[in-house]
Amino acid sequence: MQIKFSAPGNYRTGDFWMIPARIATGDVEWPGDPSHPRWVTPHGITHYYAPLAKLNIDAAGGPEVVQDYRLLSPISGPGRRTLSAG
Repeated sequence: MQIKFSAPGNYRTGDFWMIPARIATGDVEWPGDPSHPRWVTPHGITHYYAPLAKLNIDAAGGPEVVQDYRLLSPISGPGRRTLSAG
């Protein structure tokens, strides 16, 4: 089996494709005509993004937190906090 990725592509760490290959028939079960296989999105890791904070850059080039979007909840012990999972 040979696999060719078009370049440039939008490939990320964790992307993968399930390619069913049958020994009995010697065939690869891939969507589309064998001479023109259909493009299929990766089955890989779904990437999610969420803002953590809104920042301004001060005159010295340092970050200034305008708004913290994290959900914080107290845990046992004075002054200790952890992120809430939802």
